[in-house]
Formats: sequence, structure tokens, C-alpha cells
Amino acid sequence: MTSDQPLAYNSDLPIQKSAEDQYEFASFANHVVDELFAGRQPESIVVGLSGSWGSGKTSLLNLMDERLEHFKSERKSVINIRYVPWRVKNRDALITSFLSLLVEKIEEEMSKDPSGKLNIANSLDPLKKYARAMAQFESGVKPVVQMLSALKVPYVESIFGKFVDIRAALADDSLIDVEELHRNAYKALEKLEISTVVMIDDLDRLEPSEIIDMLRLVRATAQLPYVTFILCYDHNNVCDAIEAVLKVDGSKFLRKLVQLPISVPCIPNNNLLTNIKSNLDKAIMTADKDFAKEESVYGTIESILETKIIKTPRDIKRITNTLIFRKTLTEGFNLQEIVCLAILESMFLELYNWINDNVLRDTHYGVRKINSKPIKENSEKLISNYESDQENLEAVRVILDILSSNHNGD
Repeated sequence: MTSDQPLAYNSDLPIQKSAEDQYEFASFANHVVDELFAGRQPESIVVGLSGSWGSGKTSLLNLMDERLEHFKSERKSVINIRYVPWRVKNRDALITSFLSLLVEKIEEEMSKDPSGKLNIANSLDPLKKYARAMAQFESGVKPVVQMLSALKVPYVESIFGKFVDIRAALADDSLIDVEELHRNAYKALEKLEISTVVMIDDLDRLEPSEIIDMLRLVRATAQLPYVTFILCYDHNNVCDAIEAVLKVDGSKFLRKLVQLPISVPCIPNNNLLTNIKSNLDKAIMTADKDFAKEESVYGTIESILETKIIKTPRDIKRITNTLIFRKTLTEGFNLQEIVCLAILESMFLELYNWINDNVLRDTHYGVRKINSKPIKENSEKLISNYESDQENLEAVRVILDILSSNHNGD
């Protein structure tokens, strides 16, 4: 099958619904939701969903959304909040904006039941008072702490966090007891029995200080009943941010905050291979040549997959986009070479640039071919640059071996 139609590039949009799922993520997302909400757990819990960039965290959240909608149609009330911290203009208002959003969503849920409309005000009044007190606390106390911290007054954060009476005294002029308001808000939510799921995506894309603000938000509000937080992040990036800002062990800090750590499921090699084949068939086909019939190339792809260098949906999209872009610039190359060059350009740009400068050579009529001699002569040196990463090392070794064995350099 061939086509003269221009091919569309793959965007980086996440999976929106299970019908689009090519990686068996839906079953995992359903399992998470079912485990968390099959029963009526009043205690709050913080879930840490960890995975590298591009591994599919946002896709999983979208699939959890879909499952929760199905859950709502069959079970008791469940509120889902996708909280986007970078949309809050005033970083100091993170907690109060979240509490306001929580009240808004609960009011919306309760208003669906005509019999409950009269009780909305009374039921939510303790939570609203708590939100207002926290707003006063944020605007009155936190700037003082920040100023003292900037002046490098020792132990400000730890001292501040321990003295509840100072917090209550500065909440407003009438010496409101914030802890009492929290207890009242807790009882109100406990009585309502409305489960709330708060999904916070891309936590690791914030600035380090903003990440700490978000973790403080979770710590301050995770003690409310029927509230479940699902935090999405790259574990190493968040740990680095914690250590940079708080000067404490990031892993230990997260262990205190997160009660259920889970990881994005690894995509099996056979699933990756199927998707690469599908994308390869679309990307390489031209009007006069159907590369998809060259089945031998898939043995090459399998060899590269065994090195585990291609792990995520984003990796496949990037490689496919490079293939689409390069398909008219590959005259004289066979499919193995085209795939190897696309992987290098997508994932090992520095090495690709070296090959582009030293290995690809012009021949008659501008056709470029691979001169394998420089690769053979410099192979060990090129490979040694990746010795610190076993997966990269193996992938580069396989790719260079393929490129050096296809031509004699004449």
C-alpha cells in the first residue's frame, strides 16, 4: 500500500479516553480507581503516581477520569478535581484557592439532590469558615515568615510550624482558633460522605519553590476526610527540588507525605513493537516504494527494543515524526539505516550530528550514502561516551553495528 498524501505528524497529546488506548493503560487506570473507591474509606490518602516524562501519566489521569464517571453512575457521590497550580496567579493563595474549589465542587454535587439543597449552607459553613481563616493566615503570617527567611533568621520555618497559637493569633483580630475550625470542617465533610479525588499533574514541571508550595498544600489539606490526592511526578525531579529548597532528603520527605506510591506501568516490548510497526508503515511509505514489506527490518527494531532504550509513547512519536520528516531525504538508504538514523536523531542528537558530519557522504546526483569506515575506526570511542548508562550503551552499540555493516564505504 502506498500513498502520495502528506502524512500528519504525531502531536504530544495524551490519551483522552479508553478507545484511544494502545498501551493497555486503561486496565491499570481502572484498577487504581476500583481499589481506591470500591469501599468507603473516610481517611484521607495521598497517592504518588511516578513516571518519567512522556511515560503516560496524564493519559492515566484521563483514563481514571473516565472510570470515575462510570463509577459515579453506579455508586455514591464522587467529586473529581483536576487542580492546576500554575493557573493560580498568587502562589501564596494555593491552599485557599483549593479550599474554595473544593467547596464549589461539593455545592455543585449536593445541588443535584433536591432534598439536600436546604442543607447545603449549614453543611458547608464550617468548611467555608476554615477556608476564610486560611486565607487570612496566608496573607498575614506567611509573608512574615518569608521575610524572616530571606533575612536568614535561623529555624524560622520549623519554629513557625510548631506554634499553633501564633498561627491562630495572627489569623485575624478576634484570635480565631484555626485548629478548631479545621476540626469543624473535618466533621462537616465526614458527615457529608462525599468522596473527593484531587488530581495534580506535572508537579515536577513547576519551579522547585512551587513544588514545595504544592507539597505543603497537600500536607495541609490531606487531613480532611474522604479526600484522596493523586500526585503525578518524576520521582527524581521532585526529590531534587525538595533537597534544593528544604535541604532535607527528598525520598524520606516523600515517604512521609505519600501513603501509596505507584509507578506508571512499563509498556511490554511486544506492545511497543506493534506500535512502532504501525507508525513505521505510515511514515515510510512513498509513491514508488513500500518499505513496510521489508519485514527483515523488524528484527533490527526488536534488537534495539531489547536494549530498552525506547520506553514511552513519546519516544515512539518522536521517532515517527523524524521518519516522516526525513522520508524524502533518504534516497540511497535502506530501511534499517533509515530507522537507525531516525532513532539517533530523536534520542542521541550529538552522535547523530557526528555521523552526519563524518559518515554520510555525497555521491552522484546528490544521493547520500553511509561511509562505514569512520564508524568502524571510531566505534569504541563513540560507544565509550555512553558507558555510564548501560541501556544507552547497548542501544548505541547495536545501532552503530548495523550502520557499519551495511556498506563497505566504497
